[in-house]
Amino acid sequence: MGSQQHRTGRPRAESGASAVEFALIVPILLTLIFGVLEYAWYFNQQISATQGARAAARAHVLHHDEPGFDLLSVANAGSPTLTIDSAVASTAGCPAGTTVTVTIAGANDALLGLFPLPAQIGAKGAMQCEG
Repeated sequence: MGSQQHRTGRPRAESGASAVEFALIVPILLTLIFGVLEYAWYFNQQISATQGARAAARAHVLHHDEPGFDLLSVANAGSPTLTIDSAVASTAGCPAGTTVTVTIAGANDALLGLFPLPAQIGAKGAMQCEG
């Protein structure tokens, strides 16, 4: 008969080969999966920062002259996954025909911290002032 076989039909000499192959592939596969997750989270935060900057620019155009208007709180409300540390408008007022640009910055909260990513996330949003 030659070599003995297990119930699976594989020769006895190959019984641990699958476990070794699995052990060699798992670290590469996990690194790939965690890398995709980490960078997806980073890009999500970048999109959130852009949304916050746009929301702050729009609010500045509409409400800049109202008492109690806070650009930073508007930017944070428009940015659900990122805590924004600073929001600065390019002009204090909003003369007709000018474009207001709001620049925001926030700390990057890494999802896992396994890969090198920028520590700060920034974005700009612009809106035109109407008369």
